[in-house]
Amino acid sequence: MKPTRARPATKADETSEFQELWDVIWPAFKSPHDARALAREAFFRHVWWKDADPKDIVDAARYYVRTNKVGECKLLLSNWLDRGFYEDLAALERSYQLRIGAGNSNVAQSSARAEYLAAELRRSARSFS
Repeated sequence: MKPTRARPATKADETSEFQELWDVIWPAFKSPHDARALAREAFFRHVWWKDADPKDIVDAARYYVRTNKVGECKLLLSNWLDRGFYEDLAALERSYQLRIGAGNSNVAQSSARAEYLAAELRRSARSFS
């Protein structure tokens, strides 16, 4: 819920999207200098005042954390949000998820094919015995 006046975000304001971002996605990437309060303020500044979609932020963070290579600079979550990385990376994560989803449907087809082949082997084994 967007506040009617400017105020800092508090722990009571935390949504499921922010909690997923902070507790599930970002921990492997978190530096010792990353502060929850600072990240929360940046998150809600973008959601409340810049009309960012929280799902865009979560999806983009997933992509950023998954694709960051060893040795690359790791940004604090608040800096990452303030630089607007989520604006472009959310679409990349969604296209990745679609490709993965399409890959999963092929796996299901492969298992259906395996079942068909097993049934054919059983049938041919009966005809020869």
